[in-house]
Amino acid sequence: MQQKKILIVAESRNKLKSIQEFLQGKCLLDICENCIDAYRICRKSPCEYDLLITYCDYPFNILPLIRAIRNDISFIHPYILAVTDDRLKTTTIALKAGADSVVEKETVQDFLRSALEKEKKSTDLRTFTEFAMKIIEYKNFPTYEHSKNVKIISSILANLYFLENKKIDFQFHDNLRIAALFHDIGKILVPESILCKPSSLTYDEFNTMKNHTRRGAELFSTISKIYPEDELLSACMKVCLYHHEKFDGSGYPHGLKGEQIPLEARIVAIADVFDALTSVRYYRSAYSLEKALRVMEEEKAHFDPYIFHLFMDNIEFFCNLKLDSSHSESPL
Repeated sequence: MQQKKILIVAESRNKLKSIQEFLQGKCLLDICENCIDAYRICRKSPCEYDLLITYCDYPFNILPLIRAIRNDISFIHPYILAVTDDRLKTTTIALKAGADSVVEKETVQDFLRSALEKEKKSTDLRTFTEFAMKIIEYKNFPTYEHSKNVKIISSILANLYFLENKKIDFQFHDNLRIAALFHDIGKILVPESILCKPSSLTYDEFNTMKNHTRRGAELFSTISKIYPEDELLSACMKVCLYHHEKFDGSGYPHGLKGEQIPLEARIVAIADVFDALTSVRYYRSAYSLEKALRVMEEEKAHFDPYIFHLFMDNIEFFCNLKLDSSHSESPL
């Protein structure tokens, strides 16, 4: 099995010494002692590292690094893990900056064991994901912004799910955050006249729009013939195909019900609806947060009740996340 490559950013080596000792010999490990050098390393080769680990209790240097990587280099790679002594204090600011997970030092070794269990992702697949996101960005920028928002919300929901269940599954989370980005990739094959229509769709137009779920899954199905056992491609296919299925069986394309719907798609469905309702669409204004939550509460039968409960229990965080976003004015 090809070893994973991990970059530790530690301006004070003592802070992450135990992590460094734990990882020694288990992966290809690089240490960087300042944020500027870490940024340069990631900019030179964004797909090189599977995981970037940083200590986040002194955030004034680290948070700009995380934001710079996500804004200037890659919204996907590498997976960013923020380590902290005080998760309650650090989680919100680190996740808002672009970290993928926040873990306390006491439990970080469990997280890393999970991260090291599975095989390293193919560099070809990483490059493909970067390329695919560029296609979405150039084809329809509002869809790109919506996809980024759904990735953030889905990633946080998955974190909450695993925390509640006292379980760590790095591979699932890593695949989910990327799959969430591509949930609407099938829309690149929807005619602009439908995708950007400033009024309600006709019955036939809506059926064409609904087909984006199948078209997106077909794109990943084609690639999976080259990598038939790849779990990332499987997650992308599931999320593309099933993110409009509803827990009560009233969704599309297959009318799946309950846990027939893959967990990945059940998580993304909530993130997708929340961001869509609170964003400007070509045919309507953005709903207020209050109206969006009222609609979701009225339609809660559409969502996995356990995950929806987690979402609503943490709604203040998700609302603040949306308010902090500069994307709410983008039409979709």
